[in-house]
Amino acid sequence: MNLQNIVSYSWSILWCLATGGIGQLLSINRLSLNPLDMQEWLKMIDLRMWPSIIILTLNGLLTARVLKYMDVNWKSIGNAVQAVLCTYVSALVWNEYTVTIFDLASLLLLVAGVYLFNTAQSVTYPNKP
Repeated sequence: MNLQNIVSYSWSILWCLATGGIGQLLSINRLSLNPLDMQEWLKMIDLRMWPSIIILTLNGLLTARVLKYMDVNWKSIGNAVQAVLCTYVSALVWNEYTVTIFDLASLLLLVAGVYLFNTAQSVTYPNKP
């Protein structure tokens, strides 16, 4: 583990706790988080949760392996593609999310960005004197 990962995990934990604290203070049920509530942790023991936990774990391990060999630009493109694809997959699988025009616009913008990035790499520029 390197310092960058430690800082990243620390910020993630800090923001999760801050979001949960704000949810508790404002009595917003969707944002309330109590990490010491054992009833919430016991939900992960339910057999219906294990496929999600296993898939997310494998996704993290695979992502870590792939990102080890990619440069920064491709990592950013991969994160953007993952975010957009997760939207459409969740809409398809769970039928709880309705795809909006903003989702379609973000998909088109993402495809255009990836296309431009790939064409810009193939162009060779002459050396400047």
